[in-house]
Parts: sequence; C-alpha cells; structure tokens
Amino acid sequence: MEGEILYIWLLSNLICAIYSKAEQDKRNVKYANSEQHKDLSIPRITRDKQYGLKMLQYFQERNPFVANNDLFSLETGEVASKEVKRLETKC
Repeated sequence: MEGEILYIWLLSNLICAIYSKAEQDKRNVKYANSEQHKDLSIPRITRDKQYGLKMLQYFQERNPFVANNDLFSLETGEVASKEVKRLETKC
C-alpha cells in the first residue's frame, strides 16, 4: 500500500510541475526565485522532469500494482476463504 501511495505522489508532483510550467508559458509569466529555492531553478526542473519521465516509463513496464480480484485484509494481507467469497457473491 505504501508503494502505491508513493507512486501516486510522484506522478502527481510531476503532473503539477508540468501544468505549472505550461501556465507560466501560456501567460508569459516567469516566477522568480531566490538562492534559497534552488529546487525551482530551470536546470533542476528539467532534470526532475527527466527523472520523473524515466520513473513513469519504469513503472509502466514493471507495474507493481497487479490487478487482484481476491478479497483480502488490507492490514494482514490474508486472503479470504472460499466460503467468504461464496457469501460475497450472494450479496
């Protein structure tokens, strides 16, 4: 579960950065930053975008979130018995 949350967070950060850059370009606005915000420099944004795209490609090729239709406990990971599955289908 923790890996899935991290994956979503990474993708959302990348998407937010792309939208922010597109809005700045569209409005012909440039947000300035000081030395204390080196993470917002153009080279850093470009490098982070490249890393993000590499990670996206990696996860698309090696999807860690395999679709699973089994009923299981999120806390323990224990898979439900056939009896529970049978009762579920009746509901």
